[in-house]
Amino acid sequence: MGSTRDLYCRSDARYGPDDPILWPQPFNRRYPYFAAVSKRPSSSSGKRNIMWIDLEEDDLLYSDLGIQHKEGIVKPRIIDDLHGCTSDLQATVQEVYPSLPDDNKLLIKENGKVVDRGLVELQRACLTIQAVLDFHRQIRRAASPDFISKPFLYSNGFPVYYVREYRSFDRQTILKVVPFQRAVPPAVQTSPADPPYNPITTTQAGSDDKFAAIRVAAMQCFSSSDPFSNLHLPANYASSYHLGSGRIIAPGSSSSSMSGILPGFPISLPKAPPKPQRNLFADLPPDDPLVPPAIPAWANVNLTIKRDNLSSKKRLLLVPDPTLFFGHEDKARQMPMLKMWDHLHYAWYERLQDQRVLMPQTVDMWQKACSYTLIKPFEDRMVISSKQQTVVEGHILVEETCRLTNRPANPPDSNLEPHTIREIIRELCLVNFRYELQLVDAILDQSKPQLHPSISRADFEVASAAHSSGRKMLITDVLGYDRLTPPPNQNLGLTSLEWPERYSAMKSLWRLMDSWPGEKPVVWHRGIDNDVGVFTSAVRGGWERSLAEFYVQCSYNALGFVPSLPRCL
Repeated sequence: MGSTRDLYCRSDARYGPDDPILWPQPFNRRYPYFAAVSKRPSSSSGKRNIMWIDLEEDDLLYSDLGIQHKEGIVKPRIIDDLHGCTSDLQATVQEVYPSLPDDNKLLIKENGKVVDRGLVELQRACLTIQAVLDFHRQIRRAASPDFISKPFLYSNGFPVYYVREYRSFDRQTILKVVPFQRAVPPAVQTSPADPPYNPITTTQAGSDDKFAAIRVAAMQCFSSSDPFSNLHLPANYASSYHLGSGRIIAPGSSSSSMSGILPGFPISLPKAPPKPQRNLFADLPPDDPLVPPAIPAWANVNLTIKRDNLSSKKRLLLVPDPTLFFGHEDKARQMPMLKMWDHLHYAWYERLQDQRVLMPQTVDMWQKACSYTLIKPFEDRMVISSKQQTVVEGHILVEETCRLTNRPANPPDSNLEPHTIREIIRELCLVNFRYELQLVDAILDQSKPQLHPSISRADFEVASAAHSSGRKMLITDVLGYDRLTPPPNQNLGLTSLEWPERYSAMKSLWRLMDSWPGEKPVVWHRGIDNDVGVFTSAVRGGWERSLAEFYVQCSYNALGFVPSLPRCL
């Protein structure tokens, strides 16, 4: 039952629906004999009713001092009834004990050691022992626990219902699908809720955390910044499932083609000259007609990053890095990769929305996924090397995403127009920028509520949610939209071509970064000004550039890789 069982003990010393004193019992494969727990007699005058009574004041004898402390001794009539039941049970145990399996013998001995803890423990021990005996006598042929199941118990006359085990709540793999057996009578409601309910929290029914979670979840029904005082949105849920975390392991084998005679001297083979490496901090090529224009204040801003300590952290992105589609020596690869992503991105966004969890992938994984049509699929039972592992996982990513959304894995044959490609690249830039902005703010924000002994845990959760809600609204104001992808054919927020709208977005970015650590630029105070008319063109450009430089430096320091930059149309 677990070492923390006593934490859930009720005021009447019962433990809830799985207490042997209560009937019927939920199905538990580890304790199948609980299905044989006795039902309380319908008559109130029966001898065995003593197994279910709760002690009242008139069931005790008090001394003068005992009345003051509510301490007394049980009256003889109750003791006699208890002795009668326990004596009968002991006689039955002596008769049946030799034929019991060893596991059941241990259960009876264990329960006999705790009968001195009080009336409820005595009742619990007696009913448990009786259940073990009844179960063994009625189901002798079940020699192995593997035969014990809900239908098996039901067919043997035991009332059984099922409570889903807590370990099964966080599983996303369906191991087996079985038809539901409708119980008649009574009728059981089996149709799911439409639309389905999402779990808010898993906690004890009377805890402050439960009520705080309900209040926090209620905020999601409103678009205002703070519909309730001191409330906030909950943190993101994390899934125990990570895409591409597995490996394909195959036994190595020696090839017959390698069994020939090798020369006894080294062979000098011509080496190809090293390929020029692209500068990771450089912008996309400005003269490429397929690249959307850079925002003037953000152009080549990554080149200003101070790289005192070069980081080797892997870059995780929600969508492919736009640089994957440019700089190929073989230009024939560019269009197939763009077509593959254009075909895949609808299914990928739909998958993110359905699963309600972000699944960032490495740059290498995105490259293999976008090269799906360019890489020959592996044959069955083929040995997979460590270098080929990412290729396999990229194929799995594409095929699983398309399968979940009922789409074919291969894109159509038609090519993309240049304006469509620019729209795709702009979308990739903004999606990754938003994702990284949220990550950096979660790491660097110093204005988050802190846990303090003077406030309860539930109040802290509510205060943190209110703060989180405000930060999310600031990020929405920075970009000008509140969804994952930008609206098509529109420049909103910090990508707007109109200064008043762009100033409002940059002001929100300034508010967001004002709580980040680091040396602020000299013109930082311009964010306090509310009169946009005082900004000349030169001041505007300098202020925007200073915010962009501060952001990319903070992002690089926090995440350890080159940040994604926003672009406009």
